[in-house]
Amino acid sequence: MRRLTVVGLTVLGLAVGAGCREREEARTAATPAAERAVEDPLTGSVAGTVAQTAGSALHLHEADGKRIVLNTDGQTRVVRDGQPVGLEALQPGTEVRASYVISGTDWMAREVDVVSPAAK
Repeated sequence: MRRLTVVGLTVLGLAVGAGCREREEARTAATPAAERAVEDPLTGSVAGTVAQTAGSALHLHEADGKRIVLNTDGQTRVVRDGQPVGLEALQPGTEVRASYVISGTDWMAREVDVVSPAAK
């Protein structure tokens, strides 16, 4: 009898676990992609040379010639030699490394670090 109880509880535990997994899969499928993006934002980093700054946008040229546009907002940190600076301090030709998060179709810069000549 005891063995039957253990087996029964094991089967019950597996069934409950499977039901939880199915509910989570259904919840994920029913959640709009925009909401899932907030939960798991796409992030990355890029290194390049400043082509220009225009308003709140930072235009970069990567070494392979690609042009990247990073938007900035109040959460974006721009740093030179460990000190915060404004976006306007980034002149064309300045080498930078930037981390970003993709929000919809926008690439939002989170941190922009000026690469000092000694770090090259």
